[in-house]
Amino acid sequence: MLEALSLEALAHYTRGMTTMFFILWTANIYKYRHENSMMMVMTIAAGYITFGFIKDVIFLFAPWMTHPSVEGAVSLIDILCTPFVTAFFLEATNPGIVTTKRLLAGVFLFLLPIATYIVIQNEIIIQIAFAMSFLFSGTGFIFILYFVMRYDKCIADNYSYTQDISVKWVAGCAIAYFSWLATYYLCFNDTTWAGEVIFDIFSMVIW
Repeated sequence: MLEALSLEALAHYTRGMTTMFFILWTANIYKYRHENSMMMVMTIAAGYITFGFIKDVIFLFAPWMTHPSVEGAVSLIDILCTPFVTAFFLEATNPGIVTTKRLLAGVFLFLLPIATYIVIQNEIIIQIAFAMSFLFSGTGFIFILYFVMRYDKCIADNYSYTQDISVKWVAGCAIAYFSWLATYYLCFNDTTWAGEVIFDIFSMVIW
């Protein structure tokens, strides 16, 4: 049975399923965007991830389906989700830290490799962008852990332990995000149909 399984067909199936998942997920949280700044940043991050999946419709067109430059540009656009997702975790642990200027500065940083790749289509640029993403996320994670410990100490000092209030879940979610980022790199550094399937399923489970 497994020998008759077409990984390419399964990859197309899971990609469509994952795209619909993120469209519905974003639509579901959109109505909560005005509740607080954390949900606004979450909505922006979710919207960009959804765009990341929808933009892959470009591969439906034969001339671009296997074009290496297109694949490189697509990867760089995907990596651009880094400042959005990191901003969500930072805002969840330290409300008010994410301002429009700071978010745009992070986005601009990841737009630079895209602009450079348009001029110089070199694989090294993509590797640099991945390194930037891991460095940016890693630095953000250090701040997130600090904010979580500070937040929990403040809660412990001002609220009863019986109320079980904590933001440790943010650290757990941040670790899950790093796992998602690492999976993306492993699956698409050398693109295969099996990698596509693994990443799509993992994306839905994580998010």
